Amino acid sequence: MKNEKGISLVSILIVLIIALIIVIGAIIFLLYNKDSDENNNSSDDILIVNDTLNEETSNEAFVLYDGVEIKKETGWINLFDNMVNLSKESEEKYNTKYYNYEKNKYLGESEGTFQYENGGYNFVEKVGKIAINKKYNAIPRTSTKLNEIPTELSDMMDYPILEIESIDLDGNGSLEYILLCGVNYEANQIGDGTPVASSYIMLLDSNYKKIADLVSLEDGFTTEEKTEESKVFLSLDDVIYIDIDEDNIMEIIIKIPTHEEEEISILKYENGRLEGKTNIIPNILPNNDENSDLKRALERYLTLYSLTDDGAPLLCSYDSTTTYGLQLYDTYEEMESNLEPSGKAIMVNGEQMRLYKTSIKFETYEKELLKYVSQELFEKQFTKFYKDIDGMLCVILNSGDGENYKITTMEPTNEENTFKVTCDHSVGENNINEEVLMVKFEQNNLGDYIVSDCTFE
Repeated sequence: MKNEKGISLVSILIVLIIALIIVIGAIIFLLYNKDSDENNNSSDDILIVNDTLNEETSNEAFVLYDGVEIKKETGWINLFDNMVNLSKESEEKYNTKYYNYEKNKYLGESEGTFQYENGGYNFVEKVGKIAINKKYNAIPRTSTKLNEIPTELSDMMDYPILEIESIDLDGNGSLEYILLCGVNYEANQIGDGTPVASSYIMLLDSNYKKIADLVSLEDGFTTEEKTEESKVFLSLDDVIYIDIDEDNIMEIIIKIPTHEEEEISILKYENGRLEGKTNIIPNILPNNDENSDLKRALERYLTLYSLTDDGAPLLCSYDSTTTYGLQLYDTYEEMESNLEPSGKAIMVNGEQMRLYKTSIKFETYEKELLKYVSQELFEKQFTKFYKDIDGMLCVILNSGDGENYKITTMEPTNEENTFKVTCDHSVGENNINEEVLMVKFEQNNLGDYIVSDCTFE
C-alpha cells in the first residue's frame, strides 16, 4: 500500500509540473504575440508616414527653357505652343524656387515669377536660360572649345570648320565633337557680289566619324533680297549640353532660328545611338505662304527626283557635309571616280549604261531616302539604285545634264492633301519649260511632310 501511495504522490507531482510548464509556455506565447502585434502596428505606422512623405515630395522635377516648360524628352519643340497653353492657375506650379544654368555653368538659385497674359505669352521670369525646380548635378561634365582643328578633320569637310567643341555626352569616357561648318561672305567678296551665308551644325563620334547633321541653314537670309542686315548664321553659343532627366547623360539642346516663333531641338546620344530630330532645315523667311511646309517637302523631293531622272549620281554619306542627309556629287566624272565599275555595260530602255558598285549598305541608303518620300514612291521611282547579293547599294548611271525644277504655283484639289503644282523645268542650259504635277503629301512618324505620290501630266 505504501508503494501505491508513493506512486500516486509522484504522479500528482509530475502532473502539476507539466501543468506549470504549460501555463508558463502560454504566458510566454501571449507575451510574444503582443510584442509582434506592437511591432507590426509600429511598421504600419512607419509605412503610412513614409507614404505621406512620398506624397508630399513626389512632385516630379520640371525644366524651363527661357522661362517656358519643356518636356524631358527628345524632339523638336515650338516654345510658343507651350507659352499659350497655360492658364492663370499655373502660378501655383511655377511660382517656386529654381536652380539656374547656362552653358557649362550653374548660376545659383532664384524665386521664379509666373507672368500670365490671357491668350498671349506666358512664361516664368527671374530664371536662367535653363531652370530646374529640383537640385541635382545637371552638368556632370563640361564642354571644351577647341582652338585648333584636329588634323583628322582638316581635309574631311566640304565647308570650313568655324567652331568645334568636345564633350563626353554619355559619360563613357570617350569624347564626342560638335562642329559648326559654313561659309560667310559679305557683299562683293565673291561671285556676282551677293552675300553668302550657309552654316551647318553636326555631331561626330570619338573617331571623328559623322553621326548626323543636326541643323542645316543653307540660305541664311530672312528676306528674299540677300543683304548683310538680313543675314542669319548658326552658332555653337546656341547649343547647350545639360542632363534634364537625371540619368547622367547630357542632352543636346539647340536653339533653332525662325522668323517669328522660338523653337528648340533636344537630342540624346548614348553608346552610338542618337535620339531626336536630325537634318533640321530652319525656315527663317516670313511665313506668308500657308503651304510653306508642303512646298519645302516638294522642293526636297524634286531635288532627289532630278538626280534619279537623268542618271546623275546620288549616294548616302556620313563622312562629309551633306545635302538632305545625302552626299551629292556635282559632276558625273566626280562620281565616277568614287565608284567601282563592275566591268560590264548594260542596256536600259535601249540606252547603254554602266553598273557601279558602292561601299554603302542599301538599307542605309533606303533609310535616308524615306525621310523625304514614301515607301511606295521610293520603290516606284528610285529604280536606278538597287541591292546586290551582299546587301550593298549598286547604281546604274549614264552621263547627262542636270535637271532643275522651280515651283511656281501650288493649288489644292478636291482630294485631301493633294495639290496641282506648276514648275519651271530646265535641263542643263536649255530653255525653261513649264511642267504640271499632281502631288500628294503625307506626314511621316516625325510629323514632317513627305511626298507620297507625284505624277507628271
